[in-house]
Amino acid sequence: IRFVEIACPRGSSPLIARFYKEMLGCSVMETTDSAETAPTAVVCVGPGVHLAFVENDSTTKNDLQDMEGVHICFYADDFENLYHRLSSRDLIWTNPRFTHLDTCDTWEDALASRTLRFKDIVNLEKGEKILELEHETRPLRHGQYLKVPKYEPK
Repeated sequence: IRFVEIACPRGSSPLIARFYKEMLGCSVMETTDSAETAPTAVVCVGPGVHLAFVENDSTTKNDLQDMEGVHICFYADDFENLYHRLSSRDLIWTNPRFTHLDTCDTWEDALASRTLRFKDIVNLEKGEKILELEHETRPLRHGQYLKVPKYEPK
């Protein structure tokens, strides 16, 4: 998958861009409103992989609630510091559906399972939740990084 487009409320793309830049150290390209495009934050989360947060006037609370439970996985090069940055804002989250696979309530848990999770993208100034998107985050030295799954069409 090269990119995922995610609708977000008007006025939120600069806040989302700041979150990914400051918390995750991602490269972000921002566009402003024009006749052709809505304001967008395009976040690079891996080699050739992007999340495109596109502002939409018709995004409702129900639309945002429909995003709850959506889950992505990506790899971070600064895994320990990322854990501590997220933890300092109480953003670390252990998904109760996957406790048999991993937990990340403490740094030791995250280190042992080589996974941390967070689900809230927040306004860094106010601490308010903008939207929910679960991030299963692994270090670059995880065995699945850049692994190409074997695919045989039937």
